[in-house]
Amino acid sequence: VAGGGYVVRRSEVGPELLLIFRRGAWDIPKGKLDDGETPREAAHREVAEEVGIKKKVITVGDDLGTTVHGYPWSRREVYAVKTTYWFAMTTTAERFRPEKREGIEAVAFVPWAEALERVGFETLRDHLAALDPEALLAREPDVVLDTLSDASVSLALIRAALSRGIHV
Repeated sequence: VAGGGYVVRRSEVGPELLLIFRRGAWDIPKGKLDDGETPREAAHREVAEEVGIKKKVITVGDDLGTTVHGYPWSRREVYAVKTTYWFAMTTTAERFRPEKREGIEAVAFVPWAEALERVGFETLRDHLAALDPEALLAREPDVVLDTLSDASVSLALIRAALSRGIHV
């Protein structure tokens, strides 16, 4: 069982989706649940780890359902089947650091229509095609500024709020 996130943002060209490039294919950040972790918690942690940002700059939104896919698991000489729970996410991060230890070579925001073509797995392309990126962005929570100890996070939140027309 795994958790993953459709990290979306609004841009001048329309909605964009955050993709990772791993093992020769574009993919959506996701990973296995740790012991005692919920799918939502795993999705939040895995997205942060795989794209190299702090969890506190990711907002986890709606549950987007599940996908099921299979793959050969050569270590055990079996065919594994994995269920992934997906969540809508946004981030104020603008720079990413691919998790090289996980084989991730690149991280990029890609226009939604292009992401539909780039994602290297049919199950994910089908799931992606069933989602409405404008609806995901419409449910984007308003940015609320609290007292934060990390000045860079505060600045990122202020920039994000200003870019969305929110007066701070």
